[in-house]
Amino acid sequence: MTDPTSIADINLNPLPGKTYWNNIREWREEFIYFLLVDRFHDDQERTPIQTQARSDSSSTQARLSKFCGGTLRGITTHLDYIKNLGCTALWLSPIFENNGAPDPASGNYHGYSIQNYLAIDPRFGTRR
Repeated sequence: MTDPTSIADINLNPLPGKTYWNNIREWREEFIYFLLVDRFHDDQERTPIQTQARSDSSSTQARLSKFCGGTLRGITTHLDYIKNLGCTALWLSPIFENNGAPDPASGNYHGYSIQNYLAIDPRFGTRR
């Protein structure tokens, strides 16, 4: 399958036999977790720091105004964390290609500077 170049290239037909909506629950019954993709997790292994006190962030305001590195894989590998919080739905910040991608120094970490609605921002991962 090639990447689409137009919305007309995208097959929006429902998959046979797949249930897309459960009309038993309403959105107001869901516990929605809003997730800013860049700030969630980059899927790198880490060892937690064992301390009684809360650790200070090593980031600066200048660093936090840039891309930090969260990825789609970081989200999918930590869905159990979100589920264990009791969340029943996810709301992701936009993952489409942004102005400044793939430059990690770009200040467009939030995903709201979309330049291409047909491509995933390469900083977040790929369609596959």
